[in-house]
Amino acid sequence: MELEKFELGKYYRHNGGGEMHIVGVADTIMWGTTFIAEEGDGQTLTPISMNSKDSAVNWFEITKEEFMKNYS
Repeated sequence: MELEKFELGKYYRHNGGGEMHIVGVADTIMWGTTFIAEEGDGQTLTPISMNSKDSAVNWFEITKEEFMKNYS
Protein backbone atom coordinates (compact mmCIF):
# COMPACT_ATOMS: atom_id res chain seq x y z
CA MET A 1 0.00 0.00 0.00
CA GLU A 2 1.37 3.40 -0.99
CA LEU A 3 2.16 5.73 1.89
CA GLU A 4 0.41 9.12 1.64
CA LYS A 5 2.54 10.95 4.24
CA PHE A 6 4.53 10.36 7.39
CA GLU A 7 2.99 10.55 10.87
CA LEU A 8 4.49 11.53 14.21
CA GLY A 9 5.43 8.53 16.38
CA LYS A 10 5.34 5.94 13.58
CA TYR A 11 8.10 3.72 12.21
CA TYR A 12 9.00 3.27 8.54
CA ARG A 13 11.19 1.19 6.23
CA HIS A 14 12.32 2.19 2.73
CA ASN A 15 12.06 -0.32 -0.12
CA GLY A 16 15.74 0.29 -0.91
CA GLY A 17 16.86 -0.16 2.70
CA GLY A 18 16.93 2.02 5.77
CA GLU A 19 14.47 2.60 8.59
CA MET A 20 13.34 5.59 10.59
CA HIS A 21 11.13 6.63 13.49
CA ILE A 22 9.39 10.02 13.36
CA VAL A 23 10.25 11.39 16.81
CA GLY A 24 9.30 15.04 16.74
CA VAL A 25 8.47 18.29 15.01
CA ALA A 26 10.79 21.28 14.72
CA ASP A 27 10.53 24.81 13.39
CA THR A 28 13.64 25.35 11.29
CA ILE A 29 15.03 28.17 9.21
CA MET A 30 15.91 26.00 6.21
CA TRP A 31 12.93 23.60 6.05
CA GLY A 32 10.22 25.46 7.96
CA THR A 33 8.09 23.24 10.19
CA THR A 34 9.34 19.70 9.64
CA PHE A 35 9.33 16.24 11.18
CA ILE A 36 12.53 14.98 12.79
CA ALA A 37 13.32 11.31 12.21
CA GLU A 38 15.67 9.04 14.13
CA GLU A 39 17.30 6.74 11.61
CA GLY A 40 17.81 3.04 12.25
CA ASP A 41 21.57 3.49 12.57
CA GLY A 42 20.98 5.07 15.99
CA GLN A 43 23.28 7.98 15.18
CA THR A 44 21.40 10.21 12.77
CA LEU A 45 18.52 12.68 13.12
CA THR A 46 17.07 13.84 9.80
CA PRO A 47 14.50 16.48 8.78
CA ILE A 48 11.54 14.90 6.94
CA SER A 49 8.86 16.81 5.04
CA MET A 50 5.51 16.86 6.82
CA ASN A 51 3.29 17.52 3.81
CA SER A 52 5.02 16.27 0.68
CA LYS A 53 3.63 13.03 -0.72
CA ASP A 54 6.85 12.78 -2.77
CA SER A 55 8.95 12.39 0.39
CA ALA A 56 6.96 9.28 1.34
CA VAL A 57 7.53 7.43 -1.96
CA ASN A 58 8.88 3.89 -1.41
CA TRP A 59 8.43 4.06 2.39
CA PHE A 60 6.04 1.80 4.29
CA GLU A 61 5.02 1.56 7.92
CA ILE A 62 6.57 -1.06 10.19
CA THR A 63 6.08 -1.94 13.85
CA LYS A 64 8.13 -0.65 16.75
CA GLU A 65 9.37 -4.21 17.31
CA GLU A 66 10.72 -4.38 13.75
CA PHE A 67 12.50 -1.03 14.18
CA MET A 68 13.97 -2.05 17.54
CA LYS A 69 15.81 -4.95 15.88
CA ASN A 70 18.34 -2.26 14.88
CA TYR A 71 19.32 -2.05 18.55
CA SER A 72 19.63 -5.70 19.48
